[in-house]
Amino acid sequence: MLKKIGLTHPVQDDLILINNFLEILQEEKLDFTNTFRNLPTLDLECLTKWKVLWKKRLRLSNIPLETATELMKDHNPSVIPRNHMVEKALQDSKIGKYDALHELLDLIRTPYKDHETKHTLPPKKQGACF
Repeated sequence: MLKKIGLTHPVQDDLILINNFLEILQEEKLDFTNTFRNLPTLDLECLTKWKVLWKKRLRLSNIPLETATELMKDHNPSVIPRNHMVEKALQDSKIGKYDALHELLDLIRTPYKDHETKHTLPPKKQGACF
C-alpha cells in the first residue's frame, strides 16, 4: 500500500495516514483507481488537509514529489476492467460486434500506461466528488 501513495519505507504513523486516506475515499465516494493514480495533481477540497500530511511524510523520507509520482504510476493502474465496460463488450459480442471487446482487451494489456480519459472514468454517479 505504501507504494500506491509514493512511499517506500514504512514509519510508525503510516498506517494512520493510509487509513485516513481510505476513509476520505469512502466518505466522499471518490473513485479509488482514479484518486490513487492522480493523487499528486488532484485539487479537491476533501483531500486538502490529508495532502499536506502526505507531502510532509514524503519530505520526511526525502522523496521528491516527482519521484513519488513515478512510483505511484508504477503501482496504480490508469485503467481497470470496469463493470460497465465489460458489460458493453459482452452485450456487443452477443450480436457479433467485437470492437468493444478488442478495445477492452487492448486496455487491460497495459493497465499502467496513461490511457484516454474516456477509458479511465467510472460510470457517472450522482454525488461523487471525483
